[in-house]
Amino acid sequence: MSEVDRASHPEPALAERIGELLGSRPASFRPARGGYSSAKRWLVETESGARAFAKVGATANTRKWLRYEIEVYRVLHGPFMPRVLGCSDDEDEPILLLEDLSHGTWPPPWTEARLRDVLEAIRGVHASVAALPPFDDVSLNGWPGWHDLVTDPGPFLSLGIASESWLSRALPTLVDRSSRVSTEGDTVTHFDLRSDNLCICPDGVR
Repeated sequence: MSEVDRASHPEPALAERIGELLGSRPASFRPARGGYSSAKRWLVETESGARAFAKVGATANTRKWLRYEIEVYRVLHGPFMPRVLGCSDDEDEPILLLEDLSHGTWPPPWTEARLRDVLEAIRGVHASVAALPPFDDVSLNGWPGWHDLVTDPGPFLSLGIASESWLSRALPTLVDRSSRVSTEGDTVTHFDLRSDNLCICPDGVR
């Protein structure tokens, strides 16, 4: 866990900016756990009872990607998107405020119904068109994939989610299929799909 994740409360100036975006003075901040981002993240509740998920750029890298994320929310719309409550650019601490999804279900565990709903949401994402840059323009020196496991399977196997025998059987097929994937075209593709980026809410998947 990084130092920014341990921060229990933002600095007063940052808390004030968050309150201005929400239109009400923050009453409490709780650090948001999970995920792999080193951005600052809190669950915020205001004195008026409004709730939000606050994400703040904390490093040069997280500032860059948060600005890109804000741009995605500006041009892409659909029922699969969390509701944006506010955003603010800043040289040191850009802010993105989204609806609080902590009441939703974050898999695992998985069920057939959850898989069905998630696949439907993913199809919705991939059927969308938005004015976003091509993947090759924003990827960092290519994108890691199954082909990397051919020469170095150790880190993947260390996760304990699959056995060495399963990987030996499945890897040729996974490498073959992934090599056929094209990043050409005008529709949106989500390149960071994983359980902690999926929330199942009563009114749909985000």
